[in-house]
Amino acid sequence: MAYESLLDRMNEDAIENSAEKYYNRYRDHMQILESHSILGKVRSVTPYDFYALGMQLDAWQGYRRMCEDAGTIAALGTIPNIAMDVIAATYGTSPLSVIASVQPINEEQGTVYYKQVLAETTRNNITAGQSIWDAQSMPQAFLQNYSSSSNTVVIGTTGSSPSSSYTFTVNSAYLPIRPQQFALSVLSYTATDDGNGNLNGNGIWGAINYTTGVVNLYFASTPTANQNVNAIFNTVFEGASSIPQINFQLASKSVRATLYALKNTVGLEQSYAMRKRFGMIAEDELTKDLVASINSEIVNTLVLNLTATVPSANQQTFSYTPGSGVSYLEQAALEGRPELR
Repeated sequence: MAYESLLDRMNEDAIENSAEKYYNRYRDHMQILESHSILGKVRSVTPYDFYALGMQLDAWQGYRRMCEDAGTIAALGTIPNIAMDVIAATYGTSPLSVIASVQPINEEQGTVYYKQVLAETTRNNITAGQSIWDAQSMPQAFLQNYSSSSNTVVIGTTGSSPSSSYTFTVNSAYLPIRPQQFALSVLSYTATDDGNGNLNGNGIWGAINYTTGVVNLYFASTPTANQNVNAIFNTVFEGASSIPQINFQLASKSVRATLYALKNTVGLEQSYAMRKRFGMIAEDELTKDLVASINSEIVNTLVLNLTATVPSANQQTFSYTPGSGVSYLEQAALEGRPELR
């Protein structure tokens, strides 16, 4: 654990040092990212964002130098004048940088790293070893009262040959139990503890050991067979020998980058007219159009990939055509409120 923490710290230090160098090298673009981008309005811009954007700007500078050395820089037209603005604007407005970490790769094919978060404790609806967060797939289970002191669990059943008395033991993961916050239910029978370990109810009674979790239960009449004995209670985390735990492991995947090629042109006459009539710089508009178009395609691809993985039971349909006498706005409101359909 200490070795892993040291490696993590070394990596963080390296990222922060590189981010500072990139910030100083491309200060204008970094300040735009920090203060005027959509990303900066959604969350705090981190050193890793400066690092990721700096690597992309460095990659463009390397490509530009290669073209200059080969004598082909003129073939790029006005691209060198706006390329860095486009790169910075794309990163700052891309939804990908908001919902996921961006890991630049040096070539068309490379390796990206991501975390898989696993449950280390069996508790409530979670079994130890299950994936609860994975960048590559849906989690195996969604957390429900996993880290909460509140618990709703089945501690046993009445069995196939029911009797009037039972002994159950609450799983040690939920111990110790907070006094006066323990309740049982079996069919229509219910019982609650009085804070002194006594369970009192109508037709059912018993005792609870808050420390060991042993429950002695008695019925006034023999219950129905194979019925769940449900318990609702709170755990005293301050006195617990262990608390729910998660852990992560670092995974990697080989990826091939998808290349986006988009061209935008404006004539000299149009550029002159835009500047004279509207005070607009054509190159700035070109940058905005390129960024908006690329991001639009990326978002559409992202949405299609997300919807393709949604289980069919959770999918909803939307009727784009409103009924007679209903406006499109009213139709949208109805689709957002199924109870009004």
